[in-house]
Amino acid sequence: MTRPTVLIVEDEPWLAEGYAAALDKAGWQPVVVRTAADAIIAVDDHTPIAIILDIMLPHVNGVQLLHELKSYADLGTIPVIVCSSIANSFKADQLKTYGVRKVLPKVRVTPTSLVASLREVLAESAAV
Repeated sequence: MTRPTVLIVEDEPWLAEGYAAALDKAGWQPVVVRTAADAIIAVDDHTPIAIILDIMLPHVNGVQLLHELKSYADLGTIPVIVCSSIANSFKADQLKTYGVRKVLPKVRVTPTSLVASLREVLAESAAV
């Protein structure tokens, strides 16, 4: 049985590995990429049920990636959780048109809170 894929777009290796371990343990198949360009390729290859996204990425930032994803009808509906050190600069409502369902400050994210947030977002998406 194939586990549902969750794409993690995070350029900090230790953080991405921690997120991936937590999601793997919770039953999802994490796919980790470090750049927005790699995220576009991964979305095409893996069709994730959700995306965990950092905003401060090298070259192309997370907001630009959200804009690119939104330009594709099938990709614009993937729920996104933003985990960023600049999370306080955004409100989920500001990014809702891009599929962002939750904005989490990176300094407060724990494996448990990330899994709980993902479950919450997926449950809300299924209810719509």
